[in-house]
Amino acid sequence: MESFKRYAVGSERVKQIRCLALGSPSQDAPALYQLAFLRQVADHLQTTEVSLHDPAFNDTDIAFITGLGYSVSEEDPYKEVPHTFYFLPHAPLGLTETILSEYKPEMFMANDIKIHGERKTKVEMYEKYPTIALAANSVAKACPKVEAGVPVKSTPVDDGFETVKKKPRKRTNKNLYVEPKIEYDYTQCFFKTCSMTRYSEIEGPWGNSFSDLALHIFE
Repeated sequence: MESFKRYAVGSERVKQIRCLALGSPSQDAPALYQLAFLRQVADHLQTTEVSLHDPAFNDTDIAFITGLGYSVSEEDPYKEVPHTFYFLPHAPLGLTETILSEYKPEMFMANDIKIHGERKTKVEMYEKYPTIALAANSVAKACPKVEAGVPVKSTPVDDGFETVKKKPRKRTNKNLYVEPKIEYDYTQCFFKTCSMTRYSEIEGPWGNSFSDLALHIFE
């Protein structure tokens, strides 16, 4: 939570929160931890205007969430309201693209946008999820050498033994795929830059509940 307070620039303007793709807090421990985090964010922002939706919610989830003073609604009550904070802890690419392209949030917390679509080529991402691709490109240009979630390799201890390494075989690269250069066009995009901060408080009893989450700010 401290990392959110530190990097959530402009959060004082936020008066409402919309949470999607949380999962079932009564059935899934990470979803329960993420709901607890959402409660902390709402308290920090001093707002009780919080709306959630997930088809996975059961009657127990809905009773618990409404008991916190929040609403459960498939329709977004804040779609036309500026300065809404979006929290999408398990959102698939399609939902993330919809939120970015249609709702144009100034700030949202979701899967690290730089690695969210890494299973697809950059061309595929730009063709199918253009707003995500533009945001990911903006983040990549800001920190091209930083790969979130990749651990730093430690230096091995010298034990007096020498490792014999096999010489790599020369391989032909006739079939090597070279991705074409993409001309990213921001003229119709609602933002010019996207800054991202990975959630750093990932070690604790909550396990991997926050391992891929990142705060994104659009300007």
